[in-house]
Amino acid sequence: MAIDVRRLDRDVIDVLTKDSRLVTYVLRNTLAAPWRDYGWGRELTTSQVLSACRRLEARGHVAEASTSYATYKAWQITEAGRAEHHRTTEQGAADDLVLEDPEKAGWWAYRTGTAGSRSGIVGGFPTATAARRAAARAAAPISNGGD
Repeated sequence: MAIDVRRLDRDVIDVLTKDSRLVTYVLRNTLAAPWRDYGWGRELTTSQVLSACRRLEARGHVAEASTSYATYKAWQITEAGRAEHHRTTEQGAADDLVLEDPEKAGWWAYRTGTAGSRSGIVGGFPTATAARRAAARAAAPISNGGD
């Protein structure tokens, strides 16, 4: 299953705004925790999170942090990443984009795309509020640093 990399990038930034410095596997575990509002499950891999961190590092939103681990990479958010986070979280998602996940009873999803563009459904959120937050993060544009 392909993942929504824009959503993953936004969620990584969101987690790093709450914790000052995280090792990649801890970041992955935070995103995949069922009691968190991120909605990522066990299918999220540490290598996908590492790729997201490298993408965000290239944009200047995160930086590699020092760590006492010999082989693990740690990450921290930059001022540009904080600014991006504050800019994207100020925008809300329309309630009509959030629906009960058609594949999992009791879980929530959000509809992607707008009229005339490719649309789909992204699901796996434990609450409607979590689906709204993810939809808002996905709908907000991300700066590619000139790409």
